[in-house]
Amino acid sequence: MTPRDGQSPHFSFAKSATTTGDRSYDETYSHEIAVDILSSMKEMTIITRGQTFNFKFTNVYQEPKLKLPNGKVFYPDILCMFDKDQYPDEYERWGGKLVIEVTNTHKCEDNKKLEFELCNIPIFEFTITDSRKYPPERDNNRKDSINERTKHKDRLEGWLQESVYTDLIIDPISTQRHEVIHKILKSKMKDLITVNDRHKLLIQDLESKIKVSQITSEEHKQLYHKISSLEFTTEQQKSAIVNYKSSFEQLQASAHSRVFKLKTWVWILIFGLLASNYKYLIFLTHLIQYMTST
Repeated sequence: MTPRDGQSPHFSFAKSATTTGDRSYDETYSHEIAVDILSSMKEMTIITRGQTFNFKFTNVYQEPKLKLPNGKVFYPDILCMFDKDQYPDEYERWGGKLVIEVTNTHKCEDNKKLEFELCNIPIFEFTITDSRKYPPERDNNRKDSINERTKHKDRLEGWLQESVYTDLIIDPISTQRHEVIHKILKSKMKDLITVNDRHKLLIQDLESKIKVSQITSEEHKQLYHKISSLEFTTEQQKSAIVNYKSSFEQLQASAHSRVFKLKTWVWILIFGLLASNYKYLIFLTHLIQYMTST
């Protein structure tokens, strides 16, 4: 049987006659029964890394002998095949096939992960947690028996029928899918370049407006400075006017005082003349001159 993945290399597989080959085989019952149950399920809800896949597989193979184009042989725990028409996105992504590796005491080998990735074969790793292990293998006080195995199988089958929680440790991409993604990214890049060009024009327009705004702002500053200078000059003039007014009032008051003194001495002179005393009149005249000069 030869699964195909578009332009990816062909590979062939056959049902293995042994359970040895690409890894140190996990001989625990926990591993064995998990592989048996999963390989019997053609309908499977796989949950991994926030994604949920509801598969109805066309074929499910338990521990097949998988020969890759480079001649290397591997024995995955479970190989599942699915239809292109029913799962077009997943088919474009993985070429209609996936592998489930059950992990209990042995992790999936690095060389298997590398080779499967090169051949566009995704690997979903199902790890058997303590709560999913066969009780006698996690608790020394529990004895292995047919009854224990039957009960464990029923419980595990119920859990797996509901959902299979895995880790997508190898998520390759087919050449066809790569080309689709490349076209999408190229289109997005073109759109981003267009948007970037528009932004450049917008930036240039804004820079031009900012320059005009700066010129206007400078003119505003100059006008504000002139207004401030005029206001300061006006205040100085007001202060000078107040000072001039005060000086004028003082001068006016002094003039009134001098006039009053002059009138007084004139009346004294007149009074002296009436007295017809010449000497006294001369004395009064000198006195008036002296008084008016001060």
